Amino acid sequence: MTSNMSGIATTLPVCSAEKIALLTDMLNVSVDCIKVINTNGCLIFMNKSGCEALGVSVNEKEFGMAWLALLPESVHRKGRVALKKAVKGECSGFRGISALPDGTITHWDNMLTPVLDNAGKTTSILCVSRNITLQVQAEEKLKVSSETDSLTGLPNRRMFKKHLRSTLSKAKRRTGQVGILFIDLDNFKGINDTLGHAAGDRALIQFSADLKKISPDQAFISRLGGDEFAVVMDSADPDVLSGYASHILSQVRRTVRFSRTKADFGLTIGAAVYPKHGETADELMKCADMAMYQKKLNGKNGFLMF
Repeated sequence: MTSNMSGIATTLPVCSAEKIALLTDMLNVSVDCIKVINTNGCLIFMNKSGCEALGVSVNEKEFGMAWLALLPESVHRKGRVALKKAVKGECSGFRGISALPDGTITHWDNMLTPVLDNAGKTTSILCVSRNITLQVQAEEKLKVSSETDSLTGLPNRRMFKKHLRSTLSKAKRRTGQVGILFIDLDNFKGINDTLGHAAGDRALIQFSADLKKISPDQAFISRLGGDEFAVVMDSADPDVLSGYASHILSQVRRTVRFSRTKADFGLTIGAAVYPKHGETADELMKCADMAMYQKKLNGKNGFLMF
């Protein structure tokens, strides 16, 4: 019992060693990583799950180490921003990862809540980290499926445009060139009509495999839809692009076999080069598309630069 300046008696609560041990045991049961961090970013307390996730001995009692130093460097910036907000009295959060010596990667959703005194000043920070590895893996699978053609396994139109814009952005910074090819399978409709869609699918899969096999590493191959494919070639001038197109025409199989029958198809290829033929993704795609259809009008089964 103590007295304040006005003479009013005040009781100061005392937390016994037994109560502290009980609270610690309760926190150690949680699968969430629970940490108490001081305003300098150093650990005051961490439960068992937190110790296991960050590679700290579960028997550690003193702590005192810098919290961010236990996290991969890739998340330090986000962690510093969240910690700074919490010190100012704001709730904050960020997604992070932890990596154990055996290489195991775990994804976490970190929520930081400031603990305030009567004056509203932050005295410490409660950080609760929840394992969201399964959620992140599900999100990654969904992203892959949304950007991948289910039949051929190639990137789809959405991913093609995303990659092309990124490649052009890099090329602009280094004043480089970028080439694109639009490829259309001639007589594909005839295969579908005479042998069925299963045979058409076989032709698409066969062509995709052949194209990947003969293409250089810098070729980003995608299926735009139907019987149309496209390739982005970084650091490719018109001569390099023309040589690559000729290689495709000479090396890719033009016959598909299905149910003891076979059918032939051709390839028509149109090409355009940044910055000669266009400076944006849409301009280049339009030019390559026009070149491809101009070649079709002139006899199909060949190559034409815009």
